Amino acid sequence: MLMSSQNIKAALLAVISSALLVGCGSESSTSTKALGSEADVAALQVVDNTIIPAVNNFQSQAQSLDNSAELFCSAGNTDTVNLTTLQQQWKETTKAWYQVLPFKFGPVVGGLDINFVEPIYAYIDYFRFNKGSDNTTSVRNKIKEWVDGPTPTAVTDAFMLEKSASLVGLLPLEVAIFETSDTQSVVASDVLSEFNTKARKCQVVTALSNQLLVRANEIKEGWLVDYAQVGKSFRDMLANNELEDAGVNDTGDSAISKVTVSVQDYFDYLKNRDVTESTGQISASIWQSVAASLLSVDEVLAGTDETTLSLDAIMKNNSFANTVIYLKDNITTLRTAITNENPTDFKAAAGILDGNFKRDVPDAMGVSLGLNFSDGD
Repeated sequence: MLMSSQNIKAALLAVISSALLVGCGSESSTSTKALGSEADVAALQVVDNTIIPAVNNFQSQAQSLDNSAELFCSAGNTDTVNLTTLQQQWKETTKAWYQVLPFKFGPVVGGLDINFVEPIYAYIDYFRFNKGSDNTTSVRNKIKEWVDGPTPTAVTDAFMLEKSASLVGLLPLEVAIFETSDTQSVVASDVLSEFNTKARKCQVVTALSNQLLVRANEIKEGWLVDYAQVGKSFRDMLANNELEDAGVNDTGDSAISKVTVSVQDYFDYLKNRDVTESTGQISASIWQSVAASLLSVDEVLAGTDETTLSLDAIMKNNSFANTVIYLKDNITTLRTAITNENPTDFKAAAGILDGNFKRDVPDAMGVSLGLNFSDGD
C-alpha cells in the first residue's frame, strides 16, 4: 500500500530524531555509527525528494508522449502543429529520463520478474545498456521494415511488447518521429507526408510510445508500490534495510551506497561513452538532456526545499567544506562544457566528477561504501 506524503514525512522525522539522539552525549559527531546513520538518513531524503519525484515525472512525461502520439495519429490530426507537439514531447520525456538516469539501481534495473540480461532501463535507453554501441542503423532498418510491411498485418501494442530491448525505447521513437523511414529526411513536410501516405508509420509510433509507458509504469510501481513482486516498495525496503533479506536479487547495500555508487556510475558512463556524439542526434537534443541530469546531481548534494539533512551539510559538519566547494566547481565546469556543446571538455569534466564520487564524497561523508565502483559502464 502506497504511503501518504504525511506518513512518509512522519517516518522520516522519526529516523532523523533517532540519528540525532545517537550523537547526543558525545563531544564528537564524527563517530562511524553516527555518520552512517546520518548518511543513510540524507540518502533517504534524496530518494524521497529527488529520485521518486524524477521517477514520477518520467512516468508522467511518458504518459503525455503516449497521449500526444495517439492524438497526432487520430484522423485529421497529422499536421504540422501536432507533429511539433509530438516531437517536443519526445524531448521532454527524454529530459525526464535523464533526470532518472543517475539512479541506475533498484526498479530502474528490475526485480525477479525481469530478465536481467536486458533490464528495464535497457528497454528505454539501449545505448546505456549496450556499453555505448550505436545501433541507430539497425533500428532504422527495422522501422522501415515495419512501416513498409507486409508482415505483420498491423503493428500493435502486443506486437511491440514482444520486441527486444534494442528495438524499443527512446531511440526508435526518435527515429520514427523525427525522420522519414526511406531517406531519413528531418524536414517536417517530408515527415508529415510519410505519416499521411503510410498508415503503418503511425502504428509504429503509437505502439512504441505504449511500450515506453509500460516500462515507465514498471519503474514507478517498483519504487512506490511493489518491487519484484514481494508486496513492498523498493523505497520502503531500502529505508528498512530489507533488500538482502527479501530475496530480490539485491546486495542489501545501504541507502547511501546505492545513491553514491549510482551517481558515480553515471559519470563513469559519460566519461567513457560517446553520449553527446551518438545519442539525441536526429532531434538535436542531447545537450538539453544531459543538462537536465545535472539538476538531479545538484539535488543529491545540496538537497531540495524539503530537505532537512543533505550530503553537503554532512560534509561541511565533518570539516570538509572545501570538498563541497570543489564539487560545485566541477559541476559548473561540466555545465559550461554542456553550454558550449564541447564533447572533449564534457568527457574530461565527467571524469573528474567520477573520481569525486569514488573518493571525495565517501571520505567527506565519513563512510566506507564497501563496494566496487564502476569502471567503464
